[in-house]
Amino acid sequence: MRGSASHPIRKGWPEDLSNTFVGEEIEQAALTLHPAQAAAEGATRERLERIGGHGALIIDWLDAAPLDAVPLGQLADRIIAFLRERREDHQALINWRERDRHALREFWARAPADALGVKQELEKALAQDGKPTT
Repeated sequence: MRGSASHPIRKGWPEDLSNTFVGEEIEQAALTLHPAQAAAEGATRERLERIGGHGALIIDWLDAAPLDAVPLGQLADRIIAFLRERREDHQALINWRERDRHALREFWARAPADALGVKQELEKALAQDGKPTT
């Protein structure tokens, strides 16, 4: 029964059907945020935007500098530039991949096409020494 069809039936039998809901009404109630939830989500979003964390991933570039919150749209280019700079230092690339594995997994979830390009570039850099990548 559709939500619009349930209203006339409820009017006819208000005592019997006052706490009975159809699936559409339940789904709509689940999608509606309470004011406190909306305020908390807004405050979290605002804090993340202030620190550059909303839509960004935290990366350690192995340069003894603080961790870097890189916006998602810039991440592939920044990683590829890093890989090309460190191409000769295979152990550093392996260490970097291990250290940033969680951020790289999240990158794959958020931007799979860009992440695939980064993965291919990393594999190419690591394969230059003749050893298979792990």
